Amino acid sequence: MAGTPAGVHADLKTRGAAAALTDRLGAHGLVERTLVSSFDPAALRMLRPLEPALRLGLTYPQDRFGISRRRALAPLVLGGLASMRAALPARIGRMLAAAHASAAVLHWSVVSRAAVDRCHALGVPVLAWTALTEEQVSRLDDLGVDGVVADDPRIVPG
Repeated sequence: MAGTPAGVHADLKTRGAAAALTDRLGAHGLVERTLVSSFDPAALRMLRPLEPALRLGLTYPQDRFGISRRRALAPLVLGGLASMRAALPARIGRMLAAAHASAAVLHWSVVSRAAVDRCHALGVPVLAWTALTEEQVSRLDDLGVDGVVADDPRIVPG
């Protein structure tokens, strides 16, 4: 990677890996081309003093208990996501500041034009994860996101 212009998106799952991650990125000259994202604001706050030049992204929302994978709870999940989507434009600035994050990494289902506009007004790019269909990618593009995470590259227009 160090010999290419490619960027890196590292998803930090555990706080204990923060120092090792920054060490490796620094050793390979990748700090300036990396976005580290996490659901855990405390993990992102730990990274800032270790590597001030690193771009940090707050991932939202976190499904800590796997509720979204339980079919019987689908109506509750949909209602919860709708509430999150509605509240996010008012909350996102505080959430990003608390995490010391400079990017919003949002699940596609909570992305709205208002949230994207608010992030952009703050100078914050929005990455949406994980789009599974061409329709989701198209909707996210229409909403103005800066990037889309997809499992299947065939759903992303060329």
